[in-house]
Amino acid sequence: MSQKRTEMDRLQELVRLHRMGSACREVARLLAISPNTERQYREILAAEGLLDGIADGRRDDGGELFLPRWVRW
Repeated sequence: MSQKRTEMDRLQELVRLHRMGSACREVARLLAISPNTERQYREILAAEGLLDGIADGRRDDGGELFLPRWVRW
């Protein structure tokens, strides 16, 4: 279970960093993942509209960050 929590924390941090405007390679470096893995995560999250919003984890509409159940790592 702790592995899943770690991955979810990493995804939430990826979203936060992108919302802050960090560069893709910088995000990969900060999260200690490969640039290809960062790109795959980013593409999935962007397709769901989860990279839109403000950096504190809320969406533009005020809702909380939600990662769909099908996102499995």
